Amino acid sequence: MVRKINYDDRCLEKWINEKEFNNYIEPAKAAQDMLSSGTGPGKEFLGWLDLPKTIQPSVVNAATEKAEELRNNSDVVVCIGIGGSYLGARAAIEFLSPSFDDIRKPRVLFTGHQINSDGIMHPRHEGDLQFCAHAVRGTDK
Repeated sequence: MVRKINYDDRCLEKWINEKEFNNYIEPAKAAQDMLSSGTGPGKEFLGWLDLPKTIQPSVVNAATEKAEELRNNSDVVVCIGIGGSYLGARAAIEFLSPSFDDIRKPRVLFTGHQINSDGIMHPRHEGDLQFCAHAVRGTDK
């Protein structure tokens, strides 16, 4: 199923005038074309672009099952991703979860920019801890 994203810029007129806004249209189109054709800088890291079309249902099912297991059996999940590999998971979790960390079940902690056992094992994180390690390569196709 293809979903279309609608864009509504009516609220922008307080901050940006039409001429200024129009100056962004061509660069945005050029960036979209570069991304779609895979010709720009970082082109070797676009494996995520086709993921919705190429991911196997078994991978989605395994991830869904693991997420359910973590929700049911964990108080705290520590998401580890060296070099920013956890950022995709963090963005998805923060977008899809309640706004306040203390009402999320399980609570999710992110680390990778620094790994400090004192921070992870702090008494405020009492309960069943689960760890998820992320290794992401944008070159996968």
